[in-house]
Amino acid sequence: MEQPSAPASIGLKTAIGAAWVVSWRVLSRLLGVISIVVLARLLTPDAFGLVAIATSIVGALDAFSVLGWQDAVIRSQRYRRELLNTAFTISFVRGLAMALLVAASAPFVAAFFSDDRLEPILYLLALLTVLEGFENVGPVEFRRNLQFDREFVQFAIPRALAFVTTICFALYLRNYWALVIGIAVGRVAKFAVTYTMHAYRPRPSLAAIDELLGFSLWTWATSIMLFARDRSPAFIIGRALGADAVGRFTMGQEIAMLPISELVHPMSRALFAGASSAHRDGQSLADVFSRAIGVMAIIILPAAIGISAVAHFIVPIALGPTWQDVIPIIQWLGIAAPFSILTTVCGTCLIAAARLKGNFLINALAAVLMIGLAVAAVSTHGMMGVLAAICAVLVLEAVVATVLTCRWLGGRLSGLAANLWRPVVATAAMAAALAQSGLGWATAAGPGSLDAAWNLILTMAIGAAAYACVAALLWILAGRPYGAERWLLDMALRALAARRRPPAVAPPP
Repeated sequence: MEQPSAPASIGLKTAIGAAWVVSWRVLSRLLGVISIVVLARLLTPDAFGLVAIATSIVGALDAFSVLGWQDAVIRSQRYRRELLNTAFTISFVRGLAMALLVAASAPFVAAFFSDDRLEPILYLLALLTVLEGFENVGPVEFRRNLQFDREFVQFAIPRALAFVTTICFALYLRNYWALVIGIAVGRVAKFAVTYTMHAYRPRPSLAAIDELLGFSLWTWATSIMLFARDRSPAFIIGRALGADAVGRFTMGQEIAMLPISELVHPMSRALFAGASSAHRDGQSLADVFSRAIGVMAIIILPAAIGISAVAHFIVPIALGPTWQDVIPIIQWLGIAAPFSILTTVCGTCLIAAARLKGNFLINALAAVLMIGLAVAAVSTHGMMGVLAAICAVLVLEAVVATVLTCRWLGGRLSGLAANLWRPVVATAAMAAALAQSGLGWATAAGPGSLDAAWNLILTMAIGAAAYACVAALLWILAGRPYGAERWLLDMALRALAARRRPPAVAPPP
């Protein structure tokens, strides 16, 4: 790969920002893993499924009203206070409307799923939606200015408080209300933090409504498609198989997609800020796109396939014997998960380049296919049919998104392949080593958790050694090109050098 054309300062800030965002996700996931290990033994799959259905209902209504004002502010060429004031006005009006819709839908949702417990949960979530609408929008500056260390603190405090609250109430109540109360405490803490960490104080205004809505309408349409793609399987499973099945599917999906949710999405968050900055400066995003996929693939490919390979060890250790049905969910989704690298980076770069219509069409295609295939599959093949539909859509969407993004950004598929072939081959070698050893993709962990833990450590060691050796050998044999490997090393060295002189950021006019 050729030397990057973007200025080193943007690449460096993006790399440092990605490190902070990933650090936040690591902390969040560490708390999440501890929470899952504890809660899976205190609560039933039915409790998780019930809360998943309720939050999905709120998410559905949220998707139909989100306007993407944060991305619009970050991309804006003329950043000013009127943008923040207008964004706040849109946010609180939307919050009030959302709350009314959630509250009004509560009785109907409870009747649709034949579960009266959903109604009071949705009423509480409606109140929290009002509070969310009145959050301070000032902290969006942290992301626009690549100040991800501030954003780290902003996210970490509510997450930690929600974690402690959920565990304490689970020990006391032993039912689904522990999860709901934890959500409530996190939302209240988030509201408070936005006002304590930033000096901006909102004022109602619509002075910049044309500028925000011009960008946000496509974002709104895309968010609906994303929700339909990502959440429709849970709705379909819940309607056909019940809350218990939703709980198991949600847990399996969360574990299988850990590398995507905890690494790809946070890195893409920083990538969007850096790509938007590059686009504002008139730079091409083709190199940014290709390099980002290469960097993520080195880390994410082995992690995702590795989780799939050791699912039969993870489940008895982390969740306990009552969750054995989750193993095939993790195994299948873990294999398909790496394709989300392509889809996520494509969407991030297309939005930064203002290719909003194209990004919408890609996600619309995926949403239609997901709903159609999942509905057809659940009636004949149950949970496994839905899993097959998800895997098929992930692969197809990634292929379509990659081809179109390369075309629209002026990149070449050959350049992308040059960044991907080494991690792909190294991951395939790792998978072959795990399968050949008899430790990968087994159906049972062994007689107990200790046996599973020992085998997990052994399997991880074999996989890490196989991947690292093959990846290093391929890079050396290729002549140590300036690819993702060298770029990661350079960015790490530059980040260390920059720690002593962090850039000062001037406030907006």
